[in-house]
Amino acid sequence: MTLPSDPVEREKVLGDGYKFFYFHKSGVSFDKAYADLRECRAHLTRTSAILLPDFIPFGEESSKPVASTTSPYGLVGAAMAAIILPKLDRGLENNKLRRCMGTRGYARYALSEETWKTINTGEEDQVVAMQAKIAAGPRPDQSEVVR
Repeated sequence: MTLPSDPVEREKVLGDGYKFFYFHKSGVSFDKAYADLRECRAHLTRTSAILLPDFIPFGEESSKPVASTTSPYGLVGAAMAAIILPKLDRGLENNKLRRCMGTRGYARYALSEETWKTINTGEEDQVVAMQAKIAAGPRPDQSEVVR
């Protein structure tokens, strides 16, 4: 969880602290941090929107044609969405976690993108346990992310 020793890399990591961060709270137990993280991460959606059918009167068949599953914006639009949507999803998830954990008294600290990916990927129980251990561990030797 330490910052890079190279000043240029260190400034890059600190500058990206609003995107790539971890939580810490002094005096919190592992069990309490685990429960807080489990509750806050439960608010993160991992699936796309569910489309419901239109109203169909009882006993009648739907006469609507099935909608196409292709992108209405073509191949270029699909390629642009593939680039932009993961970053938007990460930003939305980070904002939800930041608000949820912030109201519980946790501070955010910057870390590199590679380390962030390491502690945020994998089986959900392992991710929460790893982050809870970090949150309940020793206080980081850097300033909090306030952006």
